[in-house]
Amino acid sequence: MKDELSREPLSQLHMAKCAWDASASEAPADAALPWPEALMTSAAQACSERCTAAAVARASITRQVSESLSSMGISHTLSNQQSMGSPELVVDITFPDQDHLALLVHGPQDFAQNDIQVPLGPAVLQQKILRQQGWAVASVPWYEWYRISHSLELRQQYLHHLLR
Repeated sequence: MKDELSREPLSQLHMAKCAWDASASEAPADAALPWPEALMTSAAQACSERCTAAAVARASITRQVSESLSSMGISHTLSNQQSMGSPELVVDITFPDQDHLALLVHGPQDFAQNDIQVPLGPAVLQQKILRQQGWAVASVPWYEWYRISHSLELRQQYLHHLLR
């Protein structure tokens, strides 16, 4: 059956398993689902590929956010590879002076095509899991960033408001 599924449904299956696992502490012990190992390996790989493609797509925005933070004198760590245990939990920017604060940059692929302000499931799940792991999460949606990307002053004001 796994051979019949394309990358996107496999990626969604992996995200569903992550959501299930994240809420497992709230479920009875006998509520575990039988996840076939070969299928879930393919699903994890597909999700990893999707997350890698998404990271490449938002790299430019992430770099601009980092440059703006630097111009404000805010110490931060920039990395599209800061995995918090699984590929869908990549944190774009963290702050060494603020323990467990994650800044996520969300590109166009993280939102519905017919309404750019509606985040898709993987972006919502990413934030939910990070919060369950004790992270404070701030998000920079691409459509907000592009509206202010022409002005360093506006970017600094936006980030100051977002991180306060």
